[in-house]
Amino acid sequence: MRVAFWVKRFPNLYETFILNQVLQLREAGIHVDVIATERADYPSVETRLATAGMALGMLTNSSAESRAANKHESARDQVIYEMSLPRPKFRRLSSASLQLGPHYISRPWLLYQLYRRAGQANQGPLRIATAAAAFLNNRNYDLVHCQFGHFGLMAVALRDAGVIRCPIVTSFRGYDLCANIDKKQVNYAPLFASGEAFTPVCQSFADKLHGLGCPAENIKVIHSPIDVSEFQFQPREQTQHPIQLVSIGRLTPKKGFQYAIQAVRNLLTAGLPTYYSILGEGSYRQHLEQLIANLELKEHVSLKGWLPHAESIAALRRSQIFLQPSTRTAEGDMEGIPNALKEAMATGMPVIATRHSGIPELVDDGMSGYLVPEGNAEALTICLQQLLGNPQLWHSLGKTARERVLDRFDVQPVTAQLLELYDSVASN
Repeated sequence: MRVAFWVKRFPNLYETFILNQVLQLREAGIHVDVIATERADYPSVETRLATAGMALGMLTNSSAESRAANKHESARDQVIYEMSLPRPKFRRLSSASLQLGPHYISRPWLLYQLYRRAGQANQGPLRIATAAAAFLNNRNYDLVHCQFGHFGLMAVALRDAGVIRCPIVTSFRGYDLCANIDKKQVNYAPLFASGEAFTPVCQSFADKLHGLGCPAENIKVIHSPIDVSEFQFQPREQTQHPIQLVSIGRLTPKKGFQYAIQAVRNLLTAGLPTYYSILGEGSYRQHLEQLIANLELKEHVSLKGWLPHAESIAALRRSQIFLQPSTRTAEGDMEGIPNALKEAMATGMPVIATRHSGIPELVDDGMSGYLVPEGNAEALTICLQQLLGNPQLWHSLGKTARERVLDRFDVQPVTAQLLELYDSVASN
């Protein structure tokens, strides 16, 4: 079976679950091409892909000579990047004419079909034509797996236009089902009517999909996986002072790091020495830096930036308690089930998270971690105080947490679920 994974940015350190699934599917004998709109420059991840036998960097606008030079790659799985167009309107149009011309000069009927369906895909004509070009001169796929709902909408439009002819599976992972829907920026009705299968990453999202009109029989929850074997079990003890707290994730409002920072201030006021590390980068950095300064926490809270995966794992090992204070934003943006939380639990670390979206499907309150209301620094403070006051519970919490992740979120059982779904969809 040959499958296309359609993603935005690849390889993406923020979305290791996609890399894990691609590599695991290939080990199971599935041929996988990744169609990506943007290329990220992460040499360590690219080396891993090359070692696994994937050809990286095939461009949809490459010349005939370049394609001929790479003919020996045709039997290999590839990462294929869509052509990029400049932003200024005039340059964009002229560049599109030059780059898209070779794909459509003999297919004017196809360009017309794509133009007709651009609105259905919630995209402009140039965007849908550029997306189609990534499929035209490459492989015939048995299935296209769209990572995020907007790619599902585009895939349906491409199939209606005759670009692809295979079943479409669409995964919903967060902003594509929350903020965009709440703002009425997207209408998934064409996708629900035509797509063969939908894989939300948590039951909370499955319920929302069904409420939006997606047929229940086409919905199957498949969690984003982690490779648990990468995380050694390490029982935590209260031997370090100050207590080492840690969070990992994009610096965005929905991560709720602002509430954890306020909780650190409360702990220090109560006489509990605390140091909090936040690993990640994003648009919310300036706001968090200002909050840290206003609360006089520069000696107690550190924004570490984004670290390579191995260094993030090392940071988890050095820490004692993991915080996942996720919250729904005013714009409606939400998490699914954060992978960083799964990784922390896989190491046996006690965790405190919020009752947010799919997180309660991972954290069983009082058994594999603790849950507090979202957007509530005081509740987070109280829970931290209770956990710090009962270090004898840490080992059992961490042991149960790892078992929970291994049973339901490890890459091998999740891949088995995905393979079963692929077989079912492809055979119908």
